[in-house]
Amino acid sequence: ILRLRHVSFIDASGARSLKDFAKECQKRSTTLFVSDVHGQAKKDLETFGLVHMIGPDRIFSHIDSALKVIYK
Repeated sequence: ILRLRHVSFIDASGARSLKDFAKECQKRSTTLFVSDVHGQAKKDLETFGLVHMIGPDRIFSHIDSALKVIYK
């Protein structure tokens, strides 16, 4: 779970790093979950295509929600 609780926005450089990380997770057959996404950072994930890449069902506003999905 990648927690973004202290991330207020994502710029092009951050988006590239997240995309690279998501690709590496896919390559290693590791499921990436993102939590604590709010406000502008959430909009930026959409803008840079990261919601589609990661999957909207793997992005959460709070870590507890992510944990419930993982451990169900």
